[in-house]
Amino acid sequence: MFRQLMNFSYQRTALQAVGWYLTFFLIGIFVGSGIAVILVSFGVVAPPVPMPLGRVLLVVRFLFFTAYPIVLAFALVRSRLTWLNIVLAVLAPLLSAFAVARLSGFAGLLSGLIPLAILTTRPRKKSPAQISEVFE
Repeated sequence: MFRQLMNFSYQRTALQAVGWYLTFFLIGIFVGSGIAVILVSFGVVAPPVPMPLGRVLLVVRFLFFTAYPIVLAFALVRSRLTWLNIVLAVLAPLLSAFAVARLSGFAGLLSGLIPLAILTTRPRKKSPAQISEVFE
């Protein structure tokens, strides 16, 4: 279920995609909340007008929870360049941004990772040898 989680060109089964989804959801929660707390506590993010701390954290989470699916989508779609895979990769940040704006940061993370988990089950277009040639 948790096989090769950091291998973004690996084609997963449906059960492995669920494990990938849960793992990257937990990573996103910890990293996003940690970044929000650090930025606010060190005063990096200071609102122009007095604003409750919860609102400032919401803005930081919105920025992170829309950027996180973009980074993951780019990593996943590099080896799967077909039109359907690109649509799934574009859909992920859009769903995430919509859910963050309407509901909460965690809902954005939940909804944004669904198309990416589906994308991990799609076949890859390039072989590992072709992908490694890029880095030589």
